[in-house]
Amino acid sequence: MFYASAYDQKARISINKTDTRVLNLAASETPAMVSVQADSIRQVSARLNRGGITCFGASLEDETGIYIDNFAIKGNSGLGLQAIPERNLAAFDSLLNYDLIVLQFGLNVSNSPTRDFTGYMKGMSHLINKLKTAFPDTPILLLSVSDRSQRRQGNFVTMPVIPVLVQAQEKIAYDNKLLFWNLFEAMGGENSMAAFANAKPALANKDYTHLNFAGGRVIGLSLARSFIFEVEKYQKRRNSLATITK
Repeated sequence: MFYASAYDQKARISINKTDTRVLNLAASETPAMVSVQADSIRQVSARLNRGGITCFGASLEDETGIYIDNFAIKGNSGLGLQAIPERNLAAFDSLLNYDLIVLQFGLNVSNSPTRDFTGYMKGMSHLINKLKTAFPDTPILLLSVSDRSQRRQGNFVTMPVIPVLVQAQEKIAYDNKLLFWNLFEAMGGENSMAAFANAKPALANKDYTHLNFAGGRVIGLSLARSFIFEVEKYQKRRNSLATITK
């Protein structure tokens, strides 16, 4: 459990309704962590004192697999993350040791009538610098926006602003030395959202904007294959260099 508290206090933790423990929560201005372990945890609850404490959430996982902490902020362009204090981000990194930061924003930016994303690019670069300071040893991957359609002469076609926004995001990644994955191209490029929405079974919602769970799985597997491809290519290059230097 992650918390910040103005003073020392206690938390009563109940595991599987039978195992009750009292934990000491030391005062901390920045996010701190307290942990419990058990052979099998099916249900857990926590009772905290009123006042003086902020509970950020809980991490319910074991020591295997891949885990994702997701800031799913509806209607956010990504710039809203600047509101999180840098010291809080750094504290979470010290507690959880993140391996990768993935930034996927932009669909809400495409609502703007402008095609000049200079201001957005500057704002994202400011955010990225903040993340680099808070997470100095963590690589950052920037994902472009997906395709998004609008109705034109009875057909759903790619919004003209989407390719422009993708290009702006690629420039953000290049200027800030980030990893970049072109989600728009991974979907199939122009008019791919219409193809996803009209597929059987459908891979996107009929708003021609958002992928559904099935479409998310397709894109997720594509991203995973991209990771595997790059790892294998990197390993081959290392093996080749090792052979040359022998």
